[in-house]
Amino acid sequence: MAQKTYMDEDLVPPTPKQEVVDPDQHGLFDARFDGDDYNDRRDRVRLTGQLERVYKVISDGGWHSVEEIAQATGDPATSVSAQLRNLRKERFGDHDVETKRHGEGFYVYRLNNAEG
Repeated sequence: MAQKTYMDEDLVPPTPKQEVVDPDQHGLFDARFDGDDYNDRRDRVRLTGQLERVYKVISDGGWHSVEEIAQATGDPATSVSAQLRNLRKERFGDHDVETKRHGEGFYVYRLNNAEG
């Protein structure tokens, strides 16, 4: 039996759970974000939470669209895309996030080095 993903019509995505992240606690990622408008005090908790939620969704090794990940995490699609890019960066773990075209102008992603 093929593995189901959230894109399958008969599988309802989980309800997004907004997690409270303690800025002094190191979770899956001790991420160091940057950018012209980045403010560590204002942005680190939010961005680290997004990164961890996206990672958790794609860590099953299955193919997922940005929209599917956004629905599962409760984060905006633009933030999901940014976190997929971040996961590929060395400072965020240099993860092997594979991209595949799926239909007209639509891509799906999976984490190749998922554990379990």
